[in-house]
Amino acid sequence: MQFSEFADIIHRWSVFCCSLFSVYGINSILYQRGIYPPETFTRVQKYGLTILVTTDDELKNYLTNILADVKGRLPVIIVKAQAHNTISAVAM
Repeated sequence: MQFSEFADIIHRWSVFCCSLFSVYGINSILYQRGIYPPETFTRVQKYGLTILVTTDDELKNYLTNILADVKGRLPVIIVKAQAHNTISAVAM
């Protein structure tokens, strides 16, 4: 395997992980800060943890759209961060 192929795999994995875990982080913030009422969240088991996720369809659609946009921009953000030797842990 060439280094460039390996770097591409790592890069794609970074984008995948960042976008996947972002939705759970955002849900957690919305719940813990009381931005949405507690009754609009349900507990699910993910990655050996109990995570709160919204049951509000409108909020789910909004988050899906926002995170799709972020996911599209994330590769550029990671590359720029690596080029400037900042936040290199994002690509780990």
